[in-house]
Amino acid sequence: MYKILFVDDEKSVLEYLPIAIDWKELGITQIYTANDAKTALRIVREEEPDIAVIDVEMPGKNGLEFCKEAQAIRPQIKFVILSAFDRFDYARKGIILGVNDYLLKPVDEAELMAVMKKIVTGLSREELSSRQKQSMQIRALEKEAGELFRDLFHGRISEQRLEEVFPFLEEYEHICMVMQGNTDGEGCGEYLKEALDGEYLLIEPETGFYAVMWKRNIQVSIEQRIEECRQAVKMKGFHLWFAYVRKKREEGTAQALTRCVYVLESVFYGKQQERLLRDSMEFGQTEPVQPELEEGLRILSEEGDISALQSEIYKAIRDAFDKREEPVRICGMILDVFIALKMYLTKYWQKEAMDVFRKIDVSVLLRCGTPEKLYTLTDQYLGELQIFVREHQKSHGNFYIVKMARDYTKEHYQDKNLSLQEVADAVGISRTYFSKTFKELTGEKYWDYLSEYRIQKAKELLSQTNLGQAEISERVGYASEFHFSRKFKEIVGMSPNKYRRK
Repeated sequence: MYKILFVDDEKSVLEYLPIAIDWKELGITQIYTANDAKTALRIVREEEPDIAVIDVEMPGKNGLEFCKEAQAIRPQIKFVILSAFDRFDYARKGIILGVNDYLLKPVDEAELMAVMKKIVTGLSREELSSRQKQSMQIRALEKEAGELFRDLFHGRISEQRLEEVFPFLEEYEHICMVMQGNTDGEGCGEYLKEALDGEYLLIEPETGFYAVMWKRNIQVSIEQRIEECRQAVKMKGFHLWFAYVRKKREEGTAQALTRCVYVLESVFYGKQQERLLRDSMEFGQTEPVQPELEEGLRILSEEGDISALQSEIYKAIRDAFDKREEPVRICGMILDVFIALKMYLTKYWQKEAMDVFRKIDVSVLLRCGTPEKLYTLTDQYLGELQIFVREHQKSHGNFYIVKMARDYTKEHYQDKNLSLQEVADAVGISRTYFSKTFKELTGEKYWDYLSEYRIQKAKELLSQTNLGQAEISERVGYASEFHFSRKFKEIVGMSPNKYRRK
């Protein structure tokens, strides 16, 4: 039987969640609630809950800070975060902390049940019989280590965290990173195991990536063992890239692993992609500049058009390669872009949008090797995304109401007498139903959309023309210059004149 803890500063949420679904059906028999992180941490220490459902925004310590501290107290606890916000940075930080899943408020009961079933299933698997546990110990260890390695490579955890969770890794002195070549189909992990002998640990931190670790007392030379593995797996039809390092004195396992990844990167990009490095064999050490996604995301969600996103992502890739950024960092940047896309689209289509991104991982990106191949892969993912958005827009009848309203607004925003009734009449529904539908589908009131659109047009006029503030306010539909100036400052954070000077 399992225990669950709900943490939220809203009383109504704490009253609702314990009765939202049949918890006993899931095997969850003990339920605890807390309205702040301090109380929740005490419950974690004393009651040792198996699952915690946490609001991301709370006074004092927020939900993400609570997760970090609770994990230190009870590493095996499973986290689900709640958020009333559609900003993808909340979910991304949660992923970094090892959160199992997240839900948007108001919580959908069916989705809550699905998430909990998945977590309970995972907990059940962890409670296999002692004999089964023994037989699966190494495999489970390799999987768990792989997840932590993945977080390490993505910069989601510190190197110290790996040493704390797996102190026994200190015994493993020889580290080999293996990357599977471009193949469509099965991985070569099982064939690698067949080719290895002696005491080793084989971990898969990413699809097609493997870390092989041997202890200090290895008898055969690593070079000989690697060559034997290469030949054995090659006979099965796989081409592999290998990189090997030996831990330096005073160097931790995590540091050696990270160093080995960069050696692998140099092997792949340096030896096989020499034309990219004819000026220098050294990669840059800076982080690639993230592309601007806001406008492209808006166009994708409103019109199902990926061209603006393509342009921004291409620009970021070209810039990163021109500056000789480390390929791992370039791939990480692209992965971050798709995380951003996923978080944005879950605002409209939660579960379905997440399914679109399941097959995207850094190993596929890393094997691209050139800007052109990255463009092709990006096009493939964006193309699938475009199809997904367009299909869902067609199936959602109210989408066309919103689209028609936006199109009408773009044609008539300069009319200072533009009214909600006029727009509702233009799309052929009542004012009340239009207002409700627009808010439900876009997450904002129509008047907020109109104000933001007018101010966006005002920003263009301020930066591209010499028109005075009074004329600009009239051109974008404001009856008075004072009202325009106040609204501009409210949305942009500065006055129109200051914006123009800047």
